[in-house]
Amino acid sequence: MHRRVPGSLSLAALVVLLVGCNSQALPAGKVRGTVTLDGEPLRHGAVFSSSPAGRGAAGAIQSDGTFALQTDESIDGAVEGRHLLAVVAYKEDAVDIGPEDSRTLVIPERYTSPHTSGLSVDVVAGKEQNIVLNLESKE
Repeated sequence: MHRRVPGSLSLAALVVLLVGCNSQALPAGKVRGTVTLDGEPLRHGAVFSSSPAGRGAAGAIQSDGTFALQTDESIDGAVEGRHLLAVVAYKEDAVDIGPEDSRTLVIPERYTSPHTSGLSVDVVAGKEQNIVLNLESKE
C-alpha cells in the first residue's frame, strides 16, 4: 500500500531534528542491520532513532537493505540506552521540489514514527549489534 505524505519536512530536516547537536564523549555502541519489506531487502530510505536521552541517530539504507546508525560525525553508532526506531522510504522517482510537493511512501506510514513503528533497539556501550527490521506492507 502506498500513501502520499507532504514533502514539506525534508529527509535532511528530519535527520537534524532527531539527531540533534552538541555531541560530547557519550557512551555509544555500534548498530548495524538490514531492513526488509515483506521479506525482501528495502533498497533505499533511512533509519532514524529516538532516545529518551535526547540523542537520536540515523543511517541511510543501502541498495542491499543494510544500514549503520551514526549519531553525528564524532559518534559512530548510537548513544547507550533504548532507542525507538523509524524507517522512511519514498518512491525513488519522487522529487522534493517544495512545500506543496507530496511524495509516496513505499512502506506503511506507521513505520515512519518511532512511537508507532513497534521497532526498537537497546544499545550497549562498546558493543556492536546487528539487527533485522522486518517491515510488513499490510497494516
